Amino acid sequence: MAQELGVNMTPTLVVLHESIIYKDDDAEMAQCVVESIVGCQNIVTALPATISDYTYTPTEIDDIHPDQAHG
Repeated sequence: MAQELGVNMTPTLVVLHESIIYKDDDAEMAQCVVESIVGCQNIVTALPATISDYTYTPTEIDDIHPDQAHG
């Protein structure tokens, strides 16, 4: 799976978007890489905003950067 997602180094955080594509009576799952963050410090720095951006769950980043808030 790492190769499919283009992960060449660890740690890497990959944010995926999953869609269901319907064709006739069949359903197929499609995945698209939305964002990829490489390196421990980069992941730790980006994680609060990433959680807020993709889950619409308020985090401390919303208090620090209200312009990035989704709540």
